[in-house]
Amino acid sequence: VIWLDESVEILVKRLMEEKAHRPLIANLSDKDLTKFIQDKLVERHSFYSQADFRLSSDQINDAKLKQIIQQHA
Repeated sequence: VIWLDESVEILVKRLMEEKAHRPLIANLSDKDLTKFIQDKLVERHSFYSQADFRLSSDQINDAKLKQIIQQHA
C-alpha cells in the first residue's frame, strides 16, 4: 500500500475543480472545504499511517512509483 500524502492546499485546489461532481462537498465554501479536508485527514490518519510506503508530493514521480511497485509486487 502506498500513501500519496498531499498538502491540504493541493487537495483543496484539486477538489475545488471537481466540487460539482462530488455531492459531499458540492455546497461547501472554500473555507469550509479546507476545514472539511483537514478534519478528514486527521480522522483517517490512523488508517493512512498503516501504508507500507508514504510519499509526499515532492517525492512523487513515475520512476519512483515504478521502482516501488517493481520491488514489492
